[in-house]
Amino acid sequence: MSKVMAAKKYTANEVADCILKFYNDYITNLKLQKFLYYSQAWHLALHGKPLFDEDFQAWVHGPVEPVTYQRFKKFGFKPIVHNVNMNFDKHLKEHVKNVLEVYGEFSGFGLERQTQSEPPWRSGLPSDQPSIITKKSMLDYYSSLLDRKMSPELKLRNLRRACRRAHWTEGMIREACEGKGNARVMRG
Repeated sequence: MSKVMAAKKYTANEVADCILKFYNDYITNLKLQKFLYYSQAWHLALHGKPLFDEDFQAWVHGPVEPVTYQRFKKFGFKPIVHNVNMNFDKHLKEHVKNVLEVYGEFSGFGLERQTQSEPPWRSGLPSDQPSIITKKSMLDYYSSLLDRKMSPELKLRNLRRACRRAHWTEGMIREACEGKGNARVMRG
């Protein structure tokens, strides 16, 4: 476990605000949800504790944290316009920036496809009602992608490598970034 632990437990909305503050491009609710999901998933894998208490649900377009989704629902598929004037502690800023460094280059659609290819979403696959994606399933899966011998600092630097081991092929990465392939990929 990391010696650098969060000074406090955050809410999903606080983490979303941190993402909005530090992501330097247009972001839709779809993409925000995926960044929020990966922030939680990698915090569980790297530190053994959740970043926030709220649960994700397995929706048709991938993992969604319902309260944060409702907060930004009015933007639809348009970029979120939201000023964030909050200060965030070092732990949250560093964690979010690392996640954005790894996943920030991908489109919302590319991130949707990625999350749908991973066991935590598939285990909570939507039926008539959205079901919970358990923190345990996230912890188990994302922890399995990390080299146990690495320090938490090295693990953070190697998120990209773990992302690639999590089924991202070079073709999928190019397709998600460039909008090539069978599906048109839109930024956001």
